[in-house]
Amino acid sequence: MQTSTDNDLIEQEENNERKGIYKNADLLKMHAYKDAIRRSGGAYVLYPGTEKKEIRGFHEIIPGLGAFSINPTGPNNGITELSKFIDLVIEHLLDRASQRENINHKAHNIHQISKEDNNLLHEPIPEYLNGSKLIPDETFVLVGYSKTAKRFDWYNENKKYFFRMNDTIGSLELTNEVVSAKYLLLRRNGQETAFDLYEIKSNGIQVYSKNRIIELNFPQANDLKEHYLKIDIEKVTDLEFENVSWNFKKLDEYKKNLETNKNVYTQAGMPFTVSLTKLMKTKEIK
Repeated sequence: MQTSTDNDLIEQEENNERKGIYKNADLLKMHAYKDAIRRSGGAYVLYPGTEKKEIRGFHEIIPGLGAFSINPTGPNNGITELSKFIDLVIEHLLDRASQRENINHKAHNIHQISKEDNNLLHEPIPEYLNGSKLIPDETFVLVGYSKTAKRFDWYNENKKYFFRMNDTIGSLELTNEVVSAKYLLLRRNGQETAFDLYEIKSNGIQVYSKNRIIELNFPQANDLKEHYLKIDIEKVTDLEFENVSWNFKKLDEYKKNLETNKNVYTQAGMPFTVSLTKLMKTKEIK
């Protein structure tokens, strides 16, 4: 049953059509087309009329919605405006630094993940880290090792951790994942699981000499190498990580260390990097 309001809207649409103005309903349909057709950059109405064109871009000219009036019999048939719009779209598509290009690249990488990758994560994690959205697949955790209890206590008190560097066995390779890591999981000697998780607070990795480390009263410093990589750390306080341990021996990255390094000592101390998604799948309640 139509109400008076419905009749008013229908009459308004009919008046607009007679005046050469596009229907709002047609523009709303463009929303559906743009969202339903994969990889659509925009959806636009071409309608017979004289009203000035309308373009609704989202930050950039595309993706967007719009309507263009075409009047073949009039002095201004509207083709020029449409042509200018198409030229702008072509120019935009050639811009490799556009927001659209960046979004498309990110979307492509996300959809490249196959179902076999099994990257589902149902464990609770913080939603944000330092004000930024925490994406577990793109958040990396450095897994380190503490040889003695005294060194472990020093790491906690001084809020610093050292990795070996150069060509030393057990040194840290500076991959993109390592450089961008947000957390450090510290394994203790003799422990089957790890439960000491730290947020990496330093903006980058610094090089510390052996002498500099000795000046900091680092315990059992007689076996230190010449140089180390230093990060600043702080124990996490997020509720999602309370009373939790991680069975790092289930991680493929840990198993790879066992396969490639036969020396038992090297196996124990070898650092590695893992995504937060993979790490949380080894979560255990303490």
